[in-house]
Amino acid sequence: MAIQVLEYHHGLEPQSVWRMVNSNQFAPVAMPEKSIPYVQELGDFYASSSFYTKRHSLVSYLLKYTVSGEGVLEYGDSRYTLRADDVFWIDCQKQQYYYTAPDTGHWHVLWMHFWGEACARYYELFMLQNKGSPVVSLAGDTQVQSQLKGLLASYSQQGANVMRDIQASGTISSILISCISATMQKSFNATPQLIVQARDYISQHFCEDLSLDRLSHVLGINKYYFVRLFKSSTGYTPNEYIIMERINHAKELLRSTDLTINEVADEVGFHNPGHFINLFKRSLGMTPGMYRSFWGQGQRRKLEGSV
Repeated sequence: MAIQVLEYHHGLEPQSVWRMVNSNQFAPVAMPEKSIPYVQELGDFYASSSFYTKRHSLVSYLLKYTVSGEGVLEYGDSRYTLRADDVFWIDCQKQQYYYTAPDTGHWHVLWMHFWGEACARYYELFMLQNKGSPVVSLAGDTQVQSQLKGLLASYSQQGANVMRDIQASGTISSILISCISATMQKSFNATPQLIVQARDYISQHFCEDLSLDRLSHVLGINKYYFVRLFKSSTGYTPNEYIIMERINHAKELLRSTDLTINEVADEVGFHNPGHFINLFKRSLGMTPGMYRSFWGQGQRRKLEGSV
């Protein structure tokens, strides 16, 4: 394991708060520490002009919420200016440098270091949706700020408290989901109207033969340009998006109807059942028959439990 490399100057005003959390206290029997999100340390910093941190190789994620003032983050060959309601979320194993913006001389931030295997998937989705940027604006969202303050208050008392740690895990997940949701909204707002029309058309005609020529003709656009634009806007090629739409509808039919696998395939636009089965398994890790059996058993257990 790499050893953390750290250089810093706190430069904090007296009202700043810093809580260290003993990770050993978070060990509920059925919820191992490695699995779900847990707090490592957190704080409410009123940073002066001399505040900075340079670091890498720390096994932790760091989330900082700017309350007021300005900060600067240098991360991944890019520099970001952080203003009120901006959040940065970084992997501290990578090189990072953050500091109070020289022009303002003060930076008020709520922050937490956290870890847990589940956090990696959240982080991957966040970075994917945010196109590789660690910064997102939560303007208009007062929940995350209050949640960070709530975590800070809950850890003001020392000592083991399993229930507090479990609740904190849920709060961390909620904060991360808020950050991811903000990136998705930003992405949606930036989506060209042409791509919105393309997605709507696919949703309405997914069960038909949707060729690239047909889509580009309906939209009145060069098909090669359309593929590039669709991919850059959604992260999928048009064909990948069509398959995803068909698989999602197939899942609904498998759970809610008695149609045969062949009938389901035909209903959602796959005229080769074998091809449908292969794509379904590649997407979900199980065949359509296994999926139906799994959800059918789950529904029966649910019904039996309610009697």
